[in-house]
Amino acid sequence: MRLEAKDRANPALICVATITDINDNKLLIHFDGWSNRYDYWCDPDTVDIHPIGWCANKGIHLQPPHGRHGRFTWEVYLQEVGAERVPDEAFTPAQRQ
Repeated sequence: MRLEAKDRANPALICVATITDINDNKLLIHFDGWSNRYDYWCDPDTVDIHPIGWCANKGIHLQPPHGRHGRFTWEVYLQEVGAERVPDEAFTPAQRQ
């Protein structure tokens, strides 16, 4: 499932990401197009993850998947990769703000 997530190695960046695993109530965040060396585990309520559209609503640049060129839109990307978004209601109010 896809979402927008802070790159903890470069905290100024919010990137297209995927939840690739859940273990002991922790989420494994993977940045689309990047190797798994940048992946990180986090609590589901961390403010480092956000619903799709959060960057657009905040006027923040969303880093598209590594290697992807041209205009990025979530709608097209989700269709191309056959993925679903994390439902907005899965996020806390702090993650949606």
